[in-house]
Amino acid sequence: MVDNIQNFASYSDFQPVNYLFKLQNFNGDGLPSEEIHTLRLTIKNPFYIRTFRIKKAAHIFKNNPDKSVSEVMYSVGFSSLSHFTNAFKKEFGITPTKYKKGL
Repeated sequence: MVDNIQNFASYSDFQPVNYLFKLQNFNGDGLPSEEIHTLRLTIKNPFYIRTFRIKKAAHIFKNNPDKSVSEVMYSVGFSSLSHFTNAFKKEFGITPTKYKKGL
């Protein structure tokens, strides 16, 4: 369910404050505490989803050194190499290419 929420958050037009409202209405009975926690993190930090995706990219680089930067970028939901590179550099202080070479 958490992956679904993160996909919803990354592709939706809703503002972070609307995630919880929309998903609770969709679910009807409310959400399990793990999903509520994820949504609260998203509301408090609008970059939570981006950070999660960038950290997932770093994990993929470590575990799959044969994958290209573009393959990893697409696999974590980015469609722009420049946006991915800028976000990665903000999180780790280096570009994805340098990160990958340093492993």
